[in-house]
Amino acid sequence: MKEKTFTRVLWVFTAINVLYLLATIFISEAAMGDDLEHIHASWLVWQGQTPYTDFFEHHHPLMWYLFAPLAGLFEGKIFIFFAARFCMCLAGLVTLWIVYRLIKDFWGDKIAALLAVCLFCFSTVARDALVQFKPDALMHLFFFGGLYFFFTFLRDDRQKQLNTAVGLWGVSFLFLQTEIFLLLPVGLCGIYLLAVKKIKFQNVLKALPWALLPLLLLAVWLLLCGNAQRYFETNWLLNADILNEIWSRRIHDYSDFYGFFAVGAAAAIYLLISKPDIYVRILLVMYVVELLLRTTYISIWIYYFKILLLYNAVLVGLVVSRFYRKKEQTAWICLPFLILLCGKFWMFESASTGATDMNTLQVMQVATVIAQNSAPDDVVVSPSGIPMGIFNKNPHYYWFSWQYMGRLDEARFHYAEPFDIMKIITETKPKFVYWDEWKKEKQEERLPYKIQPEIMKVLYHPVVYDTLFLRND
Repeated sequence: MKEKTFTRVLWVFTAINVLYLLATIFISEAAMGDDLEHIHASWLVWQGQTPYTDFFEHHHPLMWYLFAPLAGLFEGKIFIFFAARFCMCLAGLVTLWIVYRLIKDFWGDKIAALLAVCLFCFSTVARDALVQFKPDALMHLFFFGGLYFFFTFLRDDRQKQLNTAVGLWGVSFLFLQTEIFLLLPVGLCGIYLLAVKKIKFQNVLKALPWALLPLLLLAVWLLLCGNAQRYFETNWLLNADILNEIWSRRIHDYSDFYGFFAVGAAAAIYLLISKPDIYVRILLVMYVVELLLRTTYISIWIYYFKILLLYNAVLVGLVVSRFYRKKEQTAWICLPFLILLCGKFWMFESASTGATDMNTLQVMQVATVIAQNSAPDDVVVSPSGIPMGIFNKNPHYYWFSWQYMGRLDEARFHYAEPFDIMKIITETKPKFVYWDEWKKEKQEERLPYKIQPEIMKVLYHPVVYDTLFLRND
């Protein structure tokens, strides 16, 4: 198949994947609780509350401030869920375009770039991660933007390109602290290049202020808000405690990916023995480090494998493109696999769906009932993992994941009164309580987190799905 024809075919697959991505905004169940968490945090900021001081959070704050006006614009309207996901979808598409340019300009060619993007997007895990309203998406956008400018600096040796790279990485860190894991392999390669004098020490010194500026702005904000200590404790110390708490629940079975990862590893070995240039060598280091992190460090949900899937797709795309350059008939071999993968909209579906009892539209229906029948000062008690009271007052400082957040607080910080669900229900008097424990075979038995049915029957009555309860007048 001629290159022009093959390129057009790959662009068709890319367009189909964009349509899949837009559909995922409405049907993806993965990380739904995280979407609602960050929408609610943005709304709290719009209400004038300060993260860490006025409400618990253990992520970096930039996204909530950026989206606070959107939360104010759509206040009381659950359509904000889809609007926020659409924004993340756009950020994901820009990220994919940057990756496309990285491959086309530094790692391979146009064929490799289109193949990699298609292979990545054929996975529902990848598509889910591209639309979730989480700071991860914006962190990845600025990280890969910085990586592109870093590579242009290595190619062109222009100081402003390095300045831009480290500045974008600094902004990326303001979205999420886990950027340090993405930067780790790049930093190691940078130290090597500095040692062999491929990068001049004065270049690093001139770029350093641009990297420190975003961090300085974060430090100034923390000091002005008076919550520097609490930021450190909740974003670093408490997160370390959470890691220990949920270590046994990390992903152990990612068998859906075994074949794909095996092909990616084989592609990495092929590239390694093909005397790669500095750009591909950096990619290989990034791939190895990410592979080690995902398989030995914590990966609590399957969407944590997003970046590894991306690197894997890039490696496979590079090798297939090289085979195609040697023999154009390779395109005819690729085509049946591309059609098969494209047709399997449910690719890796069993791994991507979470253990949720309701799908996206059902959660939105419950959240809509709450939003339409409550005021901002009304308290709403939601499931620990899905905060449905998006535009409502929090029932407690630890308003999500309270089964272990509250317990960790009692052992270490004492930022709030010990969490007691029945005390909240009887004294704070939430207008709505989402309670589905009574329908489950395995129910919560720990007293601080156990809702007592006899009290609920007196104070509340069900209104939606027999699980959302409205307080009696």
